[in-house]
Amino acid sequence: MHSRERWLELRAKAGVWAAECGAIHVVYQPDEDAVLREFATAAPRLGVACEYLSPKETTRRFPAVNPEGLLGALYSPTELAVNPPEAISRVPHYFGRNVRRATASRRRGHRDRNADRANRRRRDVARLDRVFVWFGHRLRDAVPRRIRGRGHPPVASFR
Repeated sequence: MHSRERWLELRAKAGVWAAECGAIHVVYQPDEDAVLREFATAAPRLGVACEYLSPKETTRRFPAVNPEGLLGALYSPTELAVNPPEAISRVPHYFGRNVRRATASRRRGHRDRNADRANRRRRDVARLDRVFVWFGHRLRDAVPRRIRGRGHPPVASFR
């Protein structure tokens, strides 16, 4: 719920588009249905607003859902939709931060000579307190020593 509060704050203060639309998660397999039921039962004591819907209730409230083989659904009224490119462009200005984009090589040991020349011409050297690097599914290959034993986080933070 903390991330929801942050997005709503960014909507109010930075003009980031965020729609309070909710979300529905439909299931067609028994094991998935069991997970939804278990989550719906535990959710209230965790402070999560959601409700389990039977197939009949799901199709009544959400007619676009395919009823064939439907076992149930979980409705969460607190979900938000955001526009990631717009949010990325507005958030740094809201926080008063200088955001720089770096060019990275796609192959280990390969250097982008054009980017190197451009950086030397600009003498673009940044002194940073903290750097966040987003690699997606390739993070494990790019910085294996930093994340060994920590699972597979989507963001690496270096000091």
